[in-house]
Parts: sequence; C-alpha cells; structure tokens
Amino acid sequence: MKTIVIAGGGYSGIHLLKGLKKEFKNMIGKEIQIILIDRNRYHFRKVLLFKEIIQPSDLEIPYEEYCGESTEFIQGEVLSVQKDENNLLILREGKHECVPYDYLIIALGSEIREVSAELGGISLRNIESAQMIRKQIFEKLNEQSGKRLLNISIVGAGITGIETAASIADWLSRETGFLHNIVLINSEDRLLPQLPETAANKVEKQLGKLGIRVEQGKRVERYANGQIEFKNHPAIPADICIWTNGMIPNPLIRKLEFKTDCKGSVIVNSFYQIEGEINIYALGDNALIRDRKTGEVAGMTCKEAIDQAGRLSKIMKQDLKGKQKLSHKHHFDFYCISLGSEKGIVWMKPLGLNFFITGRLGGKIRKLTWDLASIIRR
Repeated sequence: MKTIVIAGGGYSGIHLLKGLKKEFKNMIGKEIQIILIDRNRYHFRKVLLFKEIIQPSDLEIPYEEYCGESTEFIQGEVLSVQKDENNLLILREGKHECVPYDYLIIALGSEIREVSAELGGISLRNIESAQMIRKQIFEKLNEQSGKRLLNISIVGAGITGIETAASIADWLSRETGFLHNIVLINSEDRLLPQLPETAANKVEKQLGKLGIRVEQGKRVERYANGQIEFKNHPAIPADICIWTNGMIPNPLIRKLEFKTDCKGSVIVNSFYQIEGEINIYALGDNALIRDRKTGEVAGMTCKEAIDQAGRLSKIMKQDLKGKQKLSHKHHFDFYCISLGSEKGIVWMKPLGLNFFITGRLGGKIRKLTWDLASIIRR
C-alpha cells in the first residue's frame, strides 16, 4: 500500500485531500493510504479573520469533517523531513514520532506578517488580536460618547486591509451611530497593483462611499501618542491603529532544508515537485510556482491554492500509473473583495475583457468564494 502524507491543512491542504479522495476513491484503504497532518485540530478560515473584529465568528472547522472514515488525521507539529528514510518527523503529544511516506506534500501555507510591538498599534494576525481590536473600539466609543467621532487607521491596503476597513466602516455606520474617520494607508502608489487600474479605481470609489479615505504612497514609521507618523509626510490623528501587512511563507519551510527563494518559498517544478526530489511536492502559499509557458508566478490566494490542489491530485494519480503528466497552469484572472456586510466587487478578465460585478450580487459571490475555499456546503 502506498502512503500519501499531506503536511498542512490550510486551503491547499484540504483541497488536495478532497482531490486525492476523488481521484483514488475505490483505491483508498486498499492500495492507497492518505494521512493529513497539522499542528491544530481544526482548519482555520484565515481569510475571514477580519470578521472577528465585528462579532464572534466560527472560523474553525475540525479536520475530522474533511477526513471522514477513509483518511487519517494526525495532530502534530512538523519538525523535519528525513528524505533518505522517507519519514516525516513530527512532535505529537510532546513526543517525537516518525510518519513514513511514499509521497509527501508540503502544504504548510503562510503566516500573517507580524509587526514589531515597538511600532505601536495591533497586528490583525489571529483571533486574539481581532478580539483585542474589537475591545479597543468599544473602549474608544465609550470614551468618546460626547465627541461621536472615531479615528481609525488601517495600515496595509491589500485585500485584507480593504475588507477590514470596509467591514468596520459598515458596522460603525449601521450599529453604533458614530461618525467615523477611517483611513486606509497604502505604501503603493495605487490600490491593488495586481489588478488593472480601472478595477483599482472602482474599489477606491466604493470605499469612498463607505466614508473611507485612502492615503496612497505613504510609508508608516510608527503609531505613537494617538498619531500615525510617516517618513516624509505630516502625522495624522488615530484613536486606533490596525496593521494588515500581508502574508509570508511559513517560516518552517526554511528549516526543512529544501531550496527556497529569498522570500522563503520552496522552489518547485511545473509538476509541483520540489527541486531535486521525486516523491516530495509542494503547493500553495509556501511554494514558488511558475507557469512554464508564461513565466507568471502563482499568487498567494485561495483560488490559486484550490486550482493547484486539483491539478496536483491528477498529477499524483498519473505518477502512480506512469502516464504523461499535466503541468501547472496560471490561474485565470479573478478577484473578489467584500465591501461591508452585504456588498462586494468582483473583477474578472474573460477573453481579455475587464468584467465587473458590484453591489449585493458581488457580496453574494464573495461569500460563496469563502465557503468554496473551506469546502462548506450550504
């Protein structure tokens, strides 16, 4: 029996598990054994973390719901890969344990970039930090009941920063009656450089309707004494400072002794095999993946991880059968962004044309993408 081990249960990990179960279906338990390993007992819906600021949200899904009876889940922390012995060394319940594999997939994902405490403010990086932001907002609302104006600055204008700003603005307007001055601070010259300028301008316009001002091309030095301080611009007032500084590949990747790029992503070929390895693959946020025809590098998004997982599932089946393999293909251009509790904006580029969906339909599509990412059926 061949053993396939998936190290990591983020978006790419759970979708790879789903894909392998589909590809190998009747072979599982007879010719194929699949094991999913993660340090947590649950899949964490990381892209929805900003919602925890507004209200407690159920962001944890037990891995047993994904594995079922046909595959095995092990809660353990990955320590190293013993390539010569085909063993994955993990820490399980305080003890070192070797998990043998025939095929290993590294799907350890990414971590939210943490900002030094010396810079002030709060980094939105886990449930505890989101709850801390929520508590701080309520404290400021109570303090300023006479003033009825709340200044909030969000540093980092990627999709998470945009969705965080929009969610807070929408909530304050609907639920508290407080006026708000929300500033989204972008170090780039415009929003979302990975999108066409027309799409970025539409997003900025929608943010303006929510009362959110975007400060472009400004680098924050620190938050101190109730002010956001910039390197070459005047300071602005802020009662609360939230950092949303993007993602970095899981730092554990560097410790596994695979070849990585300068950002810490493991380098793979067009079949997702780690450079120099035959039976070890990597995908998702922790991998540097290029389209061999266009040279485009895959982004760190759920939609790309899902697409890679489906493709790798087929590649692994072809590997076992000795057939000619598929190769990685760049995901089609498609982005969804929520803009408050009900609305959103969708951009896609079919046949080279910019296509937009906005308003409530855009919001419904965004919610659907969140559910698809965590394999939730409603």
